[in-house]
Amino acid sequence: MLYELRPLWVNFDTTYFAESEKIFLIWDLLKIWKDYYLIVWNKKWTKELKNNILYYWNLFNPTTIYFQQFLKNYWYSRYFKFFKLYIQDIKHLNKYELPKIKKHKFETWEEYINKYKNYETYNNYIKNGDTNIKTININNFSIDLLSKKQNLIVFPDNWSLFNFYNKYNIWDILDINTTSLTRYKFFFNVKTWKIKTLLTTHWWVFQDRKSLQTIFVFFPYKWYYKNQQNPRYLLPELIKQMKFFYNVKNLYFLLS
Repeated sequence: MLYELRPLWVNFDTTYFAESEKIFLIWDLLKIWKDYYLIVWNKKWTKELKNNILYYWNLFNPTTIYFQQFLKNYWYSRYFKFFKLYIQDIKHLNKYELPKIKKHKFETWEEYINKYKNYETYNNYIKNGDTNIKTININNFSIDLLSKKQNLIVFPDNWSLFNFYNKYNIWDILDINTTSLTRYKFFFNVKTWKIKTLLTTHWWVFQDRKSLQTIFVFFPYKWYYKNQQNPRYLLPELIKQMKFFYNVKNLYFLLS
């Protein structure tokens, strides 16, 4: 079979192609010699890869794949810009063994396209409103609001993040000063359910979750949530998109 590949070692959206008797899924991670590629599956290519494929693995679950592609189109950016918010430094893929995770189910290209370009459904969702998006006072926050599955708690800056963390000191924290290696390990710990509740700033909300149930966004009116670098996005709006794609049960905006 012929596969289109997206290399992870270049800073622009380009494609290659490779031929293999093995069956790969959309967005599988391939290791060809020392370089990594993602399966994209289109009919265009620019250069043939004749090297043997040494390794393959599903780096993202299907929901994350749809979400990434939606973000790329909705916020007028390129895929590699959003990819680097998930895996900041691909050199760690070579240095550290990937965890063994069951491969995701096969999706046809048509199903994939229809899902990640689902603007109409998302627009209707926003237009009709969501009773599970609630605005509450910060004083009304309670541990009881957290789900037993995965939770995301987002802050506009490190100062408010650590003030909250010092009060409870019971969850995992990912802040702007965290090293790329630590962020890389966090990514796989969230993916494999070793981390269920994550406290972070808006930069590190991009994780590969399968059962995100509750999101808290503290002080959504803060200007820090408007990312000025490419990819440009407004965090409160992006979180609503995350709720839509991941079928998150509850989203809370907390005000002072």
